Amino acid sequence: MWPEHFPEGCPINAEGKSVEVFRLVDNNPPLESDFIALSQQGRKVRGDACQACGLSVFELYDDAVQQNEVLAGSIYFQRNNLPKKRIAVGRTNPEYGMVRNTPVQERTSHLTYWIFKDKDVTDHFSVI
Repeated sequence: MWPEHFPEGCPINAEGKSVEVFRLVDNNPPLESDFIALSQQGRKVRGDACQACGLSVFELYDDAVQQNEVLAGSIYFQRNNLPKKRIAVGRTNPEYGMVRNTPVQERTSHLTYWIFKDKDVTDHFSVI
């Protein structure tokens, strides 16, 4: 059910539900590369290893916009001359994965969306 790289017991307290969410993406239309969890990007993961296996999404559009501003102003984005992300809207799907509320500072609508093994959610999202 879960990909092999997930830590044992991950995710914890997640539920299968359908909810409209917003995700920061690079491409329009979104590509498979826009739905690669942090743990699979080859970058060092700090914090919760289980959460890093899921996708970061927001229930509130304003929280996604705020996160995009924070990223665009980061040293990493500025050093690498990276453009702002695009915002895609989509729905979580209990047949494709599970979600849990994982608030990030003042962005309380943040959810982590863990995708089941061999599922592709690319066509569930479109850039707005």
